[in-house]
Amino acid sequence: MTTLQTFQSEIGAVGKRYWNALVAKISAVKEVTADYQVLVTDRTVIAETETGSADLDITLPAASSVSGDDITIISKAGNTYDVNIIGTINGVSDFTLSYEEECITVTSNGTNYIITKW
Repeated sequence: MTTLQTFQSEIGAVGKRYWNALVAKISAVKEVTADYQVLVTDRTVIAETETGSADLDITLPAASSVSGDDITIISKAGNTYDVNIIGTINGVSDFTLSYEEECITVTSNGTNYIITKW
C-alpha cells in the first residue's frame, strides 16, 4: 500500500471530502498574459502585463454562477500596464489594479461581487 493509499484509508470519507476540496482550490490558479474570461472553477488569477503592450481585461463570470465563492485577482510583480477587472463589484462597473503586486479578492453574493480583501 502506498503512503497516499494509507493516508486516504486513515482519514475516512469526511477527510477525503476536505482533502478533495483543498486540492481543487490549490489547482484553481490561472496565470494569464492576455485578456481572460474567468472560469467558474478558477479561484485565483495572476495577471501579467509585463510581456504585453497594453492593459489586460479580466472578465468575471456571472455572479449567479459562483454564488458564495471567492475569486482573487493578482497583478504580478513587474507589470507595466493596468489590470482591468470587468464585472459589477460593490455596485460599480469594473475595477482597475494599477500597481504591480496589487491584489483584490471578491466574493459573489449571487447577484454582484463584493470586495472582501484588498
